[in-house]
Amino acid sequence: MLRIPVTVHGLTRENKHHTEEAETVVVSRLGALLRSRTAWKTGTNVDVTNSFTKLGDRFRVVWVSDQPKQGYFDIGIELLTQREDFWGVSFPAAQRA
Repeated sequence: MLRIPVTVHGLTRENKHHTEEAETVVVSRLGALLRSRTAWKTGTNVDVTNSFTKLGDRFRVVWVSDQPKQGYFDIGIELLTQREDFWGVSFPAAQRA
């Protein structure tokens, strides 16, 4: 679990362009689980900027909770590029089969 403030820009469920400050709950080398006041549109791409590292990249929204909890939706996002440095943390080496 790692809380990182991020800025998210993309399409909402209502097909409106929107920018919002959000935060991660969990991060991995392939994506993250965000807490956001906005329900982003599943299947669309969003631009995410890490507020600590100032790095920006494109992610795909793969899952959005149906209802907000305590005013926040849970948002699953998948990194669209193969970069290891976006979150500013080191991950264990990937095991090869």
